[in-house]
Amino acid sequence: MKNIFKRWFSFRMETAALFSLSVIISAIILGTYTLQNTKAILKKEFTMRTLAQTRGVAATAAGAILLPKSESILTLYPLCIDVMENNPDCKDVIIIDRNGIIRGSLIATELNKEFKAFENIKKVDEDVKLNEGETIGTIENDLIVITPIVKSGITVGQVRATYSTSSLKETITSVRNTILILASIAVIIGLLSSFSLSQRIVSPIMKVVRAAKELGSGNLEARVDIKSKNELGTLARSFNEMAIQLHLAQKELLERELIKKEFEVARDIQQSLLPQKFPQLAGLEIYGICKSAYTVGGDFFDVMELGAGHLGIIIVDISGKGISGLLAVTLVRGLIRSQARRYLKPKKVLSETNHLITPDFQKKRFATAIYGLYHHPTRTFTFANSGHTFPIIYRKETGEAKTIKSNGRPLFLFSPDMYDERLEEVRIKLNPGDEILLYTDGVTEATSKGGEEFGESRLVNIIRVIANLPFKEQIEKIFNEIKEFTGDDSLSDDLTIVGFKQTVKQK
Repeated sequence: MKNIFKRWFSFRMETAALFSLSVIISAIILGTYTLQNTKAILKKEFTMRTLAQTRGVAATAAGAILLPKSESILTLYPLCIDVMENNPDCKDVIIIDRNGIIRGSLIATELNKEFKAFENIKKVDEDVKLNEGETIGTIENDLIVITPIVKSGITVGQVRATYSTSSLKETITSVRNTILILASIAVIIGLLSSFSLSQRIVSPIMKVVRAAKELGSGNLEARVDIKSKNELGTLARSFNEMAIQLHLAQKELLERELIKKEFEVARDIQQSLLPQKFPQLAGLEIYGICKSAYTVGGDFFDVMELGAGHLGIIIVDISGKGISGLLAVTLVRGLIRSQARRYLKPKKVLSETNHLITPDFQKKRFATAIYGLYHHPTRTFTFANSGHTFPIIYRKETGEAKTIKSNGRPLFLFSPDMYDERLEEVRIKLNPGDEILLYTDGVTEATSKGGEEFGESRLVNIIRVIANLPFKEQIEKIFNEIKEFTGDDSLSDDLTIVGFKQTVKQK
C-alpha cells in the first residue's frame, strides 16, 4: 500500500510540476515579449514626440534667425525658455546659425558664442523616419535631437535639443512592474490550476491502474468507473472492453478445456470399442487400424469370434463426428454385434440393423458398412456391402489385386423394402496367400497438397507390391504411404483399414 501511494504521489507531483513548468515558461515568455514590445512602443513614442517638438522650434526659429543678432536673440531666447517650460523632459535647447554662432539658449551667457559640437553622441536605432540633416542620438541618459532650420529650401541653422529620459525610464519601470505583478498572479493561478488539473488527470488514471492490478491478480470482474467522454473516458471504456474480452476468453478457454477433456474421454471410449487383440486362428493373419481425423470420429471396425469356426468382420463409416458420432458408433456397433450372434447371414445382419435403427435416425444420419463372415474350416468369406467402398481381394496364385463389386444401399436412409431389394451377398473361396482388405473412403480420398486423391488404383497397386509382407506390416505400410502422400500427419477424414490373409492351408 505504501509503494502504491508513493507511486501515485510521485506521478501526481510529476504531472503537476510539468503543468506548472509549462505555465511558468509561458508566463516568462509572454511577459518578456510584452515588456520588450511595450518598451519599444514607449521609446518610439518618446522619440517621435521630442522630434516633433524640436521640428516645431526649428520652424519657429526660421524667420528670426536671419534677423540681425540683437533682434534674433531677443526672439529666440524667449522661444527656448517657452520650450523648456512647456516640456518637463527638455533640459536644454540651443539654436545655432549657419556660422556656428549660438542665437538661442537657456543659458544667456552662451549667446553669441561659437557652438562647440557635442561629443560621443550615440545614434539610436529607432524606427523613426528622419528628414535630411536630422540626427537622433544619446549621451549618457539624455536624448539628443538635432534638426536643421530651413528657410526657402536653404539650411540657415540648426536646433539642438537635449531631453531627459528619466520619465521614459520611470514609465518603462512602472510598466515592467505591472507586467511582473500580472505575470505573478497568472503563475499563481496557473500553479493552482495545474495541481487541480493534474489531480483530475491522475485520479482517473489511478483508477485504471488499480483496476489493471486487480485484473492482473485474476479478478476478471474488475472495471473502471469513469463516465467522461474525453480521452480518459475512452481509455476507461477500452480497458473495460478488454476486461470483458479477457473474461469471455477465459470462460471460452475453460469451456474448451472441458470439451477437450470430454473428447479425450470419448476418444478413450471409442478406442476401447476397437479390438484390443485379434483372434488367433491357424493359417490366418488378421489386423486392423483406425485413425480419426478429429478427436472422435465416425469410423470403426470389429472382429468377432462367433463359434463353430466363424469369424465376423465389421467395418462402418457413420456420417458425423464428435460426441454425437460416438453415440451413433456405439449404437450401431452394439446392434450389429447382437445381430451377428443371432444370424450367420451377413445380409440378414445388415438388414435387421437397418430396420431397427432407421426409424430413430429419421434420415438425419446414415452409414456405409460391410459385414463379412469368414468360415475357417472352408476358407470362405461371405459379405454384404451396404453402400461402402468395395473390398479388395489379392490372389496369390495370379499375383493380381482387384475390387469386389456388389450392390447395396447405405444404412438408415431407406425403408426396409427399398433397402433389402438392393442388398447383395457375395461368397468368396480363399486359397493360401490370398488376402481380403476392407477400408473406408478416407483411404482413397486422402488428398495431397497438390489436390490429387490417393485413389483406388494406387491402393490396389500397393497391395500387389507388398503382398509378400506379413499382413500387419502391410496395413502399417499402407498407412505410412498415405501419410507420405498427403505430406501431413493430420487427416482430412477418418481412416480405417481391416482385413486378413490366408497364409497356409489349415489342417
